[in-house]
Amino acid sequence: MQFCQGHWNQLKTELHSLGLGQFIAETEEAIGAKLSAQADAPGGAPSKNTFDPLLNAFMAITSRCLEVGGLGLMIELQTPPNPGCPLCFMQQVHEQGCKIEGCAFTYEAWIGYAAKDQLDYAKSMGIVGEA
Repeated sequence: MQFCQGHWNQLKTELHSLGLGQFIAETEEAIGAKLSAQADAPGGAPSKNTFDPLLNAFMAITSRCLEVGGLGLMIELQTPPNPGCPLCFMQQVHEQGCKIEGCAFTYEAWIGYAAKDQLDYAKSMGIVGEA
């Protein structure tokens, strides 16, 4: 699964607005190095050097999409015309099935929730602000 560029940019922008941009890996190599170092750490716990809020938030959102949409979501997202973004797909399914007139529900709110969770986590590790 991967986000569409719009949702990816939205998540990245939200994390930057919370002051977490400094922890986002900029290259695939940097992401790999962080994941490898984290896997080698005792208990696999992230540190200031391995914490990547973009990757963590992405994983949290995709995990939640799988909880709500079920494992079939992985198959649906690989089958045309639904390639790619779990948030777009979940929103589409909601809009097609929702019976509430004028419903304003959006799965995009999960972006803000996941970003805030990453800020709280960074604070709990003592790498930003106060816990």
